[in-house]
Amino acid sequence: MQGAPVSIAPGEIKRVVVTARNPDAGVVFFEFGGVSAGISCPVFRPFPNEAADITDSRPYDKYGYIIEDEAGNPFIVAENFRQVIGNGKIKAMSRALMIVENDRIGPLEKGDGFLSLVKVRIANTSDEVMRIDRLYTAGGGVYLDLTEEDLAVLGDMALPLTAEPHSIIEGWVPFRVREGREAYGIVFYTNLGNFMLGHLQTYPVYPDH
Repeated sequence: MQGAPVSIAPGEIKRVVVTARNPDAGVVFFEFGGVSAGISCPVFRPFPNEAADITDSRPYDKYGYIIEDEAGNPFIVAENFRQVIGNGKIKAMSRALMIVENDRIGPLEKGDGFLSLVKVRIANTSDEVMRIDRLYTAGGGVYLDLTEEDLAVLGDMALPLTAEPHSIIEGWVPFRVREGREAYGIVFYTNLGNFMLGHLQTYPVYPDH
């Protein structure tokens, strides 16, 4: 803890900065006058001045958990909004989510629900070009492949499907929402590994700023 020990006067609010050597550290234990407590929940939500901690392109090979599809292909799964996942060649995270009034985005129709967009950021930390070979949206009663042509209706907002070595891409991907307790996810098959943004139904409506 920087500047330790820190004193906080009655009625005072003070920001305390804690650093760690291990970049995966996610729990802080502290002591107030002999009383010990802790802060957990290692999902990082940066302040605006901390954006560099998310946008850097250093390799990252940690993840929440891995699942396999029917063909045995492994997928790294992000379980939370803005959780960073990676496999040492690529890393990805959700950046924002918004609800839109469109009746249709490419082949995706709102039907008896509504359409939303999730903003995705992907860093290619390898020496190879990354290609998203298949982009699959699941949820709201829809299980659908989206092509580059399907995303073209979003114009400059659309997520690019290729990333040059040591570069970062970002953009929006649509999905459908309707009433019920269905799970939602966007699945990415790439030449550098597969990943999925899961549990989209738990994301806050958080337009990009």
